[in-house]
Amino acid sequence: MENPSVYKRFIEQTVKPSKRPKLFWYCRTPEGWRYLTDTTENRKHIQGRHVIRENISVDGKSKRIYTPLKENETPQQALQNAMLRAVSAARKRVPTKTHDGLKKAMNDYIADREAHGKLEAAEHARHTLPEFRSICPQVSTVTGVTRQHLTAFCAALRKRGQSPRTVSNKYDRIRSFLKFAGSDVQLSKSDRPKFDKTLPTTYTKAETDALLAHATDYMKVVICLGLQLGLRDQEMMHAEWDDIDREHRTFRVKSKPVYDFGVKDAEERDIPIPASLFTMLNKWRESRPGTSLILGVGEEFQNTNGHLLRTLQRMAKRCNVENATLHKLRRTYLTRLLQSGTDIRTVQAFAGHADLESSMRYLRPAGAKEMLSHVDAIDW
Repeated sequence: MENPSVYKRFIEQTVKPSKRPKLFWYCRTPEGWRYLTDTTENRKHIQGRHVIRENISVDGKSKRIYTPLKENETPQQALQNAMLRAVSAARKRVPTKTHDGLKKAMNDYIADREAHGKLEAAEHARHTLPEFRSICPQVSTVTGVTRQHLTAFCAALRKRGQSPRTVSNKYDRIRSFLKFAGSDVQLSKSDRPKFDKTLPTTYTKAETDALLAHATDYMKVVICLGLQLGLRDQEMMHAEWDDIDREHRTFRVKSKPVYDFGVKDAEERDIPIPASLFTMLNKWRESRPGTSLILGVGEEFQNTNGHLLRTLQRMAKRCNVENATLHKLRRTYLTRLLQSGTDIRTVQAFAGHADLESSMRYLRPAGAKEMLSHVDAIDW
């Protein structure tokens, strides 16, 4: 099953094999207590327990430690958490490289976002970075970008009639790029673009119906995984048939150590599967024998590096749906749950949000048309 995620690639590039986290069986043997590799044969020494071997930095020196599992933590979860710690430590050790050539640095940034699974960020960068170059054509290097250029960029966007939120988003994208390229140039807090926060944008029922009407069978599954389960794009890409509990008709979002995929905020969750989606998934599985990934062919992803997003946007253009993104499907899912009367705590659990405030952003008052039947029923 080979489809290395960014974690696996990053560990392979930055952490020596001898220093990567590994699962061991600490047990009593005829020779005394020993740390043995975790195998069925070694676990025949029944007086023992699982531990994680990992390397930490102490006073600038690498030290090997064996960490017991936490209470109720499975060996796979412990290994994955250790992998995440190794990635975090490795990132801190990797020096930031300053890309001097502006065009090359922009291409490197887009490739980096794609490699990290940030498909919408990569797509946004494809449009915003060339726009910056067209507004500031005199800049040819990263080190040549100044605060004056950032100010001119934002002013030009406003002159083109772009909304305050769009200007702010594009400024943030340029700042993200500059930080990646090793530059700390930015506007002061008082000069940065500002906008009034609005409710999250969602698809209307007519828009989702139009998208489904123009979608292939594959894209219908993609749309419904976002629209009816609220999955993030990487959760879609790593969704497996084994995640479905057929008896209870639920879908479990969980980490996948085999892909080095970790659930955001380390929060696994169970989501009820609507009957229509359950039927669709059953038919989809019958048509794709030999797959373990719901959106896969064999053991490989069918759509990667932004293909899903671009496919969705081409469909949206054909059926006149504006501002189509994969994450907008998730926002629509959460908004419709709240509008249907689902309590906020349940929505938080289904969304996998770490805090209630994140879920409350999707609360919105009902419109006047929607409230007609309610006000008519009141005994005034």
